[in-house]
Amino acid sequence: MLWIALALVSSFFLGFYDVAKKKSLEDNSVLAVLLLNTVFCSLIFLPLILFSHFAPEKVSGSVFDANLYGTYLSNPAGANVLVFIKSCIVLSSWILGYFALK
Repeated sequence: MLWIALALVSSFFLGFYDVAKKKSLEDNSVLAVLLLNTVFCSLIFLPLILFSHFAPEKVSGSVFDANLYGTYLSNPAGANVLVFIKSCIVLSSWILGYFALK
């Protein structure tokens, strides 16, 4: 029963987010809205990333562990290339989604 309540709360907030996104795109440029969305979301997660960087022993193995390279790649340059590719894919998806919503 708890999962049903949580699903309803989640759907409410997702709906609210979509309505707010649509409203923000009414009189504004898509790229400006996307930039501000990215900046504010980054500011929300920045304390967790910084805490993980400066105190890695406290968050090691937890969900807050923001190890940039992980244990999957021993080559940091390879990890950076993969992060860049994923960033390009996500950014293009967001741009196309925002233009479709507008």
